[in-house]
Amino acid sequence: MKRAVKQDSNNTIVVVLQFPPFAQAIVGFCKTARAFPGTPADHARYLSAIGWRFADQADFGRIADQKGLVDRLSTTLQLLDHSAADDSPAVKAWFTFADAIIAIDCNHHKALRKAKEERQCLAKQDVEMIGASPTMVSKHKAH
Repeated sequence: MKRAVKQDSNNTIVVVLQFPPFAQAIVGFCKTARAFPGTPADHARYLSAIGWRFADQADFGRIADQKGLVDRLSTTLQLLDHSAADDSPAVKAWFTFADAIIAIDCNHHKALRKAKEERQCLAKQDVEMIGASPTMVSKHKAH
């Protein structure tokens, strides 16, 4: 992960340099946390030890776009003890990071669905404006 991000002297991630390797590292950490023995709180503490402080969240959209990452974060979050974040800023940072990435992905999908619905609505209005039924239009296009 060290080559995938640039960190300052406080281990705050200043910029993600390589998105796929960064996402792969996160997925690997999640798999490792799940594999070793311990409680869900122990797994959360393991993940928090990596350091999930970001200078800003500008790269979060690109991070969320990495294949398989959101699914892995979602699965991992279900296995962790969320109360472990109550007394640990580092654990809280992990949950904040994971929640933000999942929320960005969810909002992206909602926006895509809304845009698709709007396009379909506009297409239907166009058909109604020309006074033809959708069936007539599709038959006409088939010729």
